[in-house]
Amino acid sequence: MEEGASGSPPILRRLAWMVVFLVLAYLSFQGVKWYADRSDSPAPGALIERAQDNFAAARRQMHALPIRRIVGSSDSAQGRELRQRCEELGTAFVANPQPATRELMLQYCQAYEHYRETGELPRDLPDPGR
Repeated sequence: MEEGASGSPPILRRLAWMVVFLVLAYLSFQGVKWYADRSDSPAPGALIERAQDNFAAARRQMHALPIRRIVGSSDSAQGRELRQRCEELGTAFVANPQPATRELMLQYCQAYEHYRETGELPRDLPDPGR
C-alpha cells in the first residue's frame, strides 16, 4: 500500500492499529479482572467494580444527551426552511447592507440555531418577504 500525499499512513493501516489497540486494552482489562477474581485482597475487585459503575454512569449520561433530537431537527423540513431563509437573508444583506435586512437575517439565523439546539420551533418570526 502506498502512503498518502501528506505522508500519513493509509486508512486501513490506521484501522488495523486501532483494532490491535482495542484488543490489547480488552485483554488487559480481562487480565486484571482474572487477577482480581483469584486474589485474596478485595482491593482489585473493588477497583474493577468502581470502573464498571463509572462506565455505566457515563453511558447513561451519553444516552441522555439530546443528540438524536438535534440531528433530527436540523434535517427536518422546518430546520431546512429556517436554514434556507437564514442563507437567503445573509445573501440579501451582503448584496444590500440595510439595518432591516440585518435584523431579519439575525432573527432567522438565531432561530435556526435555537431550533438545532433545542428542537423547538420559534414563534412569531416575521415574514422575510421573498
